[in-house]
Amino acid sequence: MNTQAILTPEGLIKDDVVDVTLLGYKDMQTNFLSTLINNELNMRCEIQSYSNSESYQDMILGQLTLVDCKYVPLDDIDLFFDSKCSDSSRVALINVQTNEDYEKLALWPQVKGMFYETVKQDVLISGLKVLLNGGDWLPRHVMQRLIDEYRSAPKRPRNNVKLTRREQQILKMLLDGSTNLQIAEVLEVSEYTIKSHLYNVFKKIDVKNRIQAYNWAQLHLSDG
Repeated sequence: MNTQAILTPEGLIKDDVVDVTLLGYKDMQTNFLSTLINNELNMRCEIQSYSNSESYQDMILGQLTLVDCKYVPLDDIDLFFDSKCSDSSRVALINVQTNEDYEKLALWPQVKGMFYETVKQDVLISGLKVLLNGGDWLPRHVMQRLIDEYRSAPKRPRNNVKLTRREQQILKMLLDGSTNLQIAEVLEVSEYTIKSHLYNVFKKIDVKNRIQAYNWAQLHLSDG
């Protein structure tokens, strides 16, 4: 991220802070949206070009992160949440297609907003204002689905999952309290490789974060 040095009233120099991070591709539409956010919301918007999932490694998140679903593949959006976002991150999806696979992304706790491809400019700006003030902006039927999901009976733990030897090894190290970096150092691989393994494990055991994975491993692997 390119930062700009600014002069404060006290005469001190500090880095300018990015309010909104826009993950997508630098084209006319994206540049227009960035300018719109700067002018209409008086917020600094930084465009982060997406090339592949490794783009996330050096990405710095703003107060609000906009993920452009037009350019970021569906599977990589899941990986973005898992590898880059903390539970306190605030993310909104833009250019969302009207299908169930994309709408299911709202199950991630970091997703606070969702805007379809057909959203009008004034509605988008109104929604972004709400999000930047700490609120949520999700379609009514998506909100209803989240409520139904929350109220449904909890799923029974899956005990027929087939994990590879390496995946079991990583989960057991996670049980011991090791960080991704510590696991990577022991296994002599990159931290990104560990994150990719964990992403695959999360999908296999049907969990969304490290805490849920820890609980699953404690139930199924602690005696293994």
